[in-house]
Amino acid sequence: MQDKTKNLPLELWRVILSHLSTVDLCHCCQVSKIWAELVRSLDNTRWKELYLFRNPWRHPNWPNKPKEDPQSWQKAYKERFLASRQWLKSGAETKCGLGVWHFLKKRSPKCLYVGYNRTYTRLKDAIAASSAYDTIYIDNEVREEQSPLIIKHPLEIIGKGNEGKIRLSAIEIQCPTARISNVCLRPSSHRPQNPLPTVLKVTSGNLYLDNSSIEHGHVQVTSPGGVYITYCSFNNASVQLRTSCMCKIDHCEFQHGEHSAILIEGTQSLGKYMPLGLHFVDWTATHSHKNLTVEELYSHIVQQNLQKTFKVPDEEMTDCHLLVKDLKEKLSLSGSEKFVIPPEMSIPLAQRTSLPLRIGALTTLRNSTGCVVRECHFHSKRGAVHIRRQGSAWVEGCEISGVAYGIRCMGGSKVILLANAIHDCNTSGVFFRDRAGGLVAGNVIFQNGEAGVDIRNSSDPFLQHNQIFNGRRSGVVVLDSGRGMLVDNDIYDNREAGVYILYRGNPIV
Repeated sequence: MQDKTKNLPLELWRVILSHLSTVDLCHCCQVSKIWAELVRSLDNTRWKELYLFRNPWRHPNWPNKPKEDPQSWQKAYKERFLASRQWLKSGAETKCGLGVWHFLKKRSPKCLYVGYNRTYTRLKDAIAASSAYDTIYIDNEVREEQSPLIIKHPLEIIGKGNEGKIRLSAIEIQCPTARISNVCLRPSSHRPQNPLPTVLKVTSGNLYLDNSSIEHGHVQVTSPGGVYITYCSFNNASVQLRTSCMCKIDHCEFQHGEHSAILIEGTQSLGKYMPLGLHFVDWTATHSHKNLTVEELYSHIVQQNLQKTFKVPDEEMTDCHLLVKDLKEKLSLSGSEKFVIPPEMSIPLAQRTSLPLRIGALTTLRNSTGCVVRECHFHSKRGAVHIRRQGSAWVEGCEISGVAYGIRCMGGSKVILLANAIHDCNTSGVFFRDRAGGLVAGNVIFQNGEAGVDIRNSSDPFLQHNQIFNGRRSGVVVLDSGRGMLVDNDIYDNREAGVYILYRGNPIV
């Protein structure tokens, strides 16, 4: 059969296809490779329009880079759409009895509508009338739902219109899986505001929360519950994860409040639902479109982050800010010719062609567990991420500024900090206390009130390929039996020492 696309110019076909819906465009992709390429050529026009104007979705690079377009609007649309269906895969599968064939009839999920002129005027009544895996749509005329809601079967709640107009007071999840989208979770006025009340509680199952706002309250997740929060804004609100391992937070904004934005505590249990190294697989899958090996992927991500805020070191430096070239001269004058300085050490990290991933760091990445925090923005808070009581976390690609402290890891906890920007904190950017540890790699830490990295109380982290500069005090402080390994970092232009070791500090530099 002759391809019909040859009868008309491609420009005219693009005009015709620009009026089609998402389903029709997907059908066109299945006709032939030529049609698929034609639909793919609408990436910056039709697919961008479908993503930004036909759905209440935030920008793909929100909140850190809202003005930077993604590599592909079509792929961004696909990822958001598939993520909105991911909650359906968490339900329990129906098992057949031994020796019995069951011809099950699949029930089509219903759509229930809540509004003034709808069948249900209250969301509580719609939840009571719904069945498993139904969808409830809330009209934007509904202002506020005062009574607390308890969801005991798989359900999807979606707000229509602006999420600020649809306010829900409190929700508790007690089901295998659920999804809440495009709503505002805010406590009612009669509830006490100090301490902040719980507006969303997950005690079992997995919750998918996207494109919503949480104000003046906190989200509490306890084991065996899990949560996936994406493209949400937190205003004077926080997330508390207690002994929960199936948790992921990405593309969220945290602002205002006298408390930590994310609190992670407790030992996460490992099992078939949370195998060792699952975060490493998720990390490689997130960047799978780059087609790079693990070492190349690490080098690409770290260099991309370091080049954003690269600053050339000042020529005038004191003895506590020695450059490698000065170290070479001092070693030659002292007759210590046996010490060999690698030539790449005199080149700043941001200007190198590659950054090798050491074996110890690679092992830490592969064996990581805990909660994932990726591409989030923290500002005007007391703290960003607080990990304690043997908790563990993976923090990647986040921007932390204008907070009292950046990352606080204590009580035998483990954290992986990869390619973050931590600056303008009132105290130190990264704290390690009470036998804490982890990997700090590829971060840009600058203009903090105290030390860029503070290591104390027998903590033993691994620091490599970080830029620590313009600190109001020292770059790295190690004291009180603190250890740690500092390898291949750029530490310069700090007001005090680059690495300050005192009070039984014993790091490897």
